[in-house]
Parts: sequence; structure tokens; C-alpha cells
Amino acid sequence: MIPQVTRTPWTSLKMWPFCLILVLLTACQPAAPPVEIPNPDTTGMEVRVKQAIERARNEVVAHPDQAEPWGLLGMVCDAHELDQPARASYRQAQHLAPQDPRWPYFLGRLLAIRGTDLPGAVTALQRTLELKPGYAPAKLRLADIQAEAGNLPEAIDSYRQVLSWSDDLARAHLGLGQVLLRQEKFQEAVPALRKALELEPQDAAVHFALGQALARSGNRQEAEELARQARNLERIDSFPDPLLQQVSQQGVSSSLCFERGMANLQAGRFSQAVPDLKTVAAVRPEDPYVHRDLGTAYRLTGQTELALSHLGKALQLKPEMGAVRLELATALLGQERWDDAIGELQKTFPQQQDSARASVLLANALALSGDLPSAAEQFPRAAAQAPLDAASLNIWGRTLAQLGRFQEAHDRFNSALEHDPESPELHLNLGLTLEALRKPDQARDSYRRAMELEPNPMAAQRLQALGP
Repeated sequence: MIPQVTRTPWTSLKMWPFCLILVLLTACQPAAPPVEIPNPDTTGMEVRVKQAIERARNEVVAHPDQAEPWGLLGMVCDAHELDQPARASYRQAQHLAPQDPRWPYFLGRLLAIRGTDLPGAVTALQRTLELKPGYAPAKLRLADIQAEAGNLPEAIDSYRQVLSWSDDLARAHLGLGQVLLRQEKFQEAVPALRKALELEPQDAAVHFALGQALARSGNRQEAEELARQARNLERIDSFPDPLLQQVSQQGVSSSLCFERGMANLQAGRFSQAVPDLKTVAAVRPEDPYVHRDLGTAYRLTGQTELALSHLGKALQLKPEMGAVRLELATALLGQERWDDAIGELQKTFPQQQDSARASVLLANALALSGDLPSAAEQFPRAAAQAPLDAASLNIWGRTLAQLGRFQEAHDRFNSALEHDPESPELHLNLGLTLEALRKPDQARDSYRRAMELEPNPMAAQRLQALGP
């Protein structure tokens, strides 16, 4: 019996001519045209910016089939407001790495803030949320687009979704309140806007929106006060956005470095402020304000010599800057250069007569330099201008004690302890003062408390001398 052979169309000899033609036709198809690499016009830009763009573009030329170089080129262009090449680069990065949430997010943000393609922005942001569920900034931007397009119920749902993820986003509370205002739901808007005010008390837009909600709810007095306060404030249209930080870090122009440095300085991130402010000082060496801010950052990171150098440069460029003299005096105090600090403060006073900080610094400097009578006269002036902190109250108390004014010293130490009850030094100083006031039992309590907080030879010695 001859075995049967099953033939498929592809194994049939009759089909081979057709297959050959198909292969030839496929081979003759033109290849997809190469994606054009953006070449931004950098005319008039700072050298640093030109170099950054050129480096990023060269990486794309070297690796056109990799998403990361394309994304980096997009971020560099985006940071320097070169929108068209940024969008093109983000699209290609997304094509090459469709599972990376950064590229649709950066593209969607650009399309949204420029208003060039809101449907495209919505698609990109929705894709971001598919890849990175729960990313509040993406949902917040989507809610803003919905509000702008007049889709108010959808916007409300989106803002509330954002707040279910991150209740501390003032920007989301504000957006929710503003949409409720547009729906004339004034009483419902008030709680959202009060929360926004609590989280962002310096935002003019929050004050205006809450004032409007309160006025329409019948509370005109508070509304008028909020409107008055708003006149001295600015709009704060920012919110924490970790992904976008990657774009911000690519900004190397002096203006962007300055903005970033100042933001870090104001947020207390002093060490992060230094590199950007150094960059700006190198580009703008004759700008006294840059030297002032860099000097302040150096002082707050404990780099006193560098602080003195830049603060001195700021004063050399603009001698009338009284606030810089205060920074300089503070740095000098940190080096225990009391007389130099006093000299700077005395130069400051003609311009800073009402400065509480100048008064406090001068009082402290006088006390630490040993000029106790002058310090004792200066401290009340400083205290009349603003409440003193524990450190200044402690120095004032020591000054009074050394002048034999023990009851006044006792009061200052007690006030300082209200601010810093866990300070072993304050308890020791209070004990010494109580002993001078012939109150041994209370002195023992203060010495014991000082010892509980930190072993102290002087407190131990005084306890032994006072006996049980």
C-alpha cells in the first residue's frame, strides 16, 4: 500500500511561482523613511544650552533605534521651551518604548499647556495612567483639561479621584472648588477651597476663589478680607510632580538654574540650591542678587568662608543692600568674629531701623563680644519688635545674670524653656540663677533635670555642693 502524502498549498509545486512573486514583491517594497531627527534653532541661546542640545541630538544620531536618547532630546528641548522638537522626540520615544509612562506624560503635558491638541493630550495622559496607575499629577492635568473643555461633572470626578490618592495637593482642592463655583454650588465649594488655603496660604488664586465662594454664600466680611490679602500675593501654579522633575533637571540656562536654585533655597533644600546658583554666578558674575543668594545657601550649609566671599561680592557690587549685611553678620557670628559682625550691623542700621532680625543679631553680638551693658540695652529693643527664640533668650538671660540682675535672668530662662523645654543648657543656667536667688530646692530640681537630659559636670558639681 502506497502511503498518502498530505499536501498543503505551500508545499504544492503549483504554488511555488506565486510564492516567488510574493517574495519578490515584498523585497521590492520601499523601506520606511527614516524618522527626521529634530535640529532646533539655537541662535541667541547661551553656550551651555547649545551644548546640551547638541549632545542630546548627537546621542540620537548615534542610537536612532533607542528610546532613551530620543526621550532625553525631548526633555532637553522641553526644558528650554522648544516645544515642536520636544513633541517630535517624545512621540518617537513613545513609539520605541510604548511601556514607558514618561513619554506619553511629557507629550500630554506639552499638548495641554500649549492648548495645541487637547484631544491628543487626553489620549496621552490616559495612556500614562494605564502605565502608571494612581499617578496623581497625570490625573490632575486630565481634570484641568476636562474643566477647560466644560466637562464639569467629569472634571469633578477626576479631581476627587486625585484627592483620593493625594489629599495634600492644594492644586486639586483648588480645581475642585473652582469647578463647583462654575456650577454655582457655592457652599459645596467652600470646604475644598478652605483646604486649598490651608495647604497653600500664599496663593492669590485660592484667596480669590474662596472669597468668591464665601461672598456668594453670604459671608461678605471674610470674603473682603481674603480679597484684600490676595492683592499682595501671586498665583502659584505648581504642584509636586516627580516625573516632571526629570525634565526640570535638564534645564541648564542661567534663568532656569536660578529658578531651580531659588525654589530649593526657599524650600530649605540648601545643598541642592548650591550647584544651580553656582552655575548662575559663573554666567552672571556681576549680579549682586545671585551672589547674595549663593552666599546665603553656602552659609546655611555651613560653608562659611564661601558664604563670606559671595556676600562680600554682593555688597561690593551693591553696597546699599542692607539684607546682605545681615546675612554677612550672621556668617561672621558663626565664626565668632563678634567685632566684625557688630561693625556690619552698625552699617546696616541706617537702612534697617525696623528690622527685628538686625536688632536681635546686634544684641547677641554685643553680648557675645563681652559688651554686656550695651547688650542689656539692646535686647529689650529687639524683643519689642518681634518674639525672641530660645537661643536669643538664653543669651539675654546670661547677660543679665553676669550683670547681677538675677530675677530678670530667671524670667528670661523660663521664657526660653517654654520654647525649648528639653535644653540641658537652659536648665543648668536656670539652676545657677535660682541658686543666686537663694532658692536651693528649685535649683536642685533644675540641675537634676539638666543631668537627666545630658550628663553635665557643672550640674553634678552644684548638686554635690548643695547636698541632699
